[in-house]
Amino acid sequence: MTAFATAAADLFADDNLSVAGTYTPAGGGPPVAVRVVLRQHDPVIDLGTTRVRAPGWTIRLSAAEVPMRPTKGASIADGVQTYSVRDVQGDGLGLTWDCDVDTVT
Repeated sequence: MTAFATAAADLFADDNLSVAGTYTPAGGGPPVAVRVVLRQHDPVIDLGTTRVRAPGWTIRLSAAEVPMRPTKGASIADGVQTYSVRDVQGDGLGLTWDCDVDTVT
């Protein structure tokens, strides 16, 4: 395990930074117990001469717990809320997945 992988594992294990969750692949499949890092973001989107704030959520998953890239429609639950994956971006080292998500009502 590299130093970066060890550091990432330590961050996901820290109860101050992550919470217990469940990842369920799109189209079904067995749910996987994971640790998730929730981040609320508020990006500004330029629409010509108008700027709009678009609040949303990003959930970071450990690639050690979810080795296959999550796909659109997968669900992530944190015990309070369930989210649906909209888009996914991996990091350059293959250690984490950043999932842009929508809340499921």
